[in-house]
Amino acid sequence: MSFAHRLSKFLHQLWSTPVKASLIAWLGAATGIFVVRLTGPSGELKLPATTATELLLLTGALLFSVGAVAYSYHQKLEALKREHEEEHQVRDGILFKRGKRTGGKWMAFCPVCERPADTTILAKCPDTKCMWQAMKAQKDIDEVILQLPP
Repeated sequence: MSFAHRLSKFLHQLWSTPVKASLIAWLGAATGIFVVRLTGPSGELKLPATTATELLLLTGALLFSVGAVAYSYHQKLEALKREHEEEHQVRDGILFKRGKRTGGKWMAFCPVCERPADTTILAKCPDTKCMWQAMKAQKDIDEVILQLPP
């Protein structure tokens, strides 16, 4: 995927978020303040062509810099997502995950709240509010893990 395509996709996503309202409000306020300063005592706006050009260039530069900063943070976030990506498999009502957090090994997790399952006797969620449990002993879970993709 080309840089231009990724950037346009990101800007499209950015435009459909609440950030759009903030950008529009900020630009509107900045333009309003600028116009009020340029208005003469009669209330008539006298805007020289060079000032109008500078205003347009500054607004464009502001939008470009905000987009560039947001895109750089977006790239960092995507890299973090890829780094912490996990594989998921659900077998016999138990969620199994493998990734950086599990040391690259398959581990049993609660399918309700996604916390690591307590498998000392039977598979259950360690959170007393969740109350999830499966009628699988540790040896049964080990057998399921052997059937999962290596």
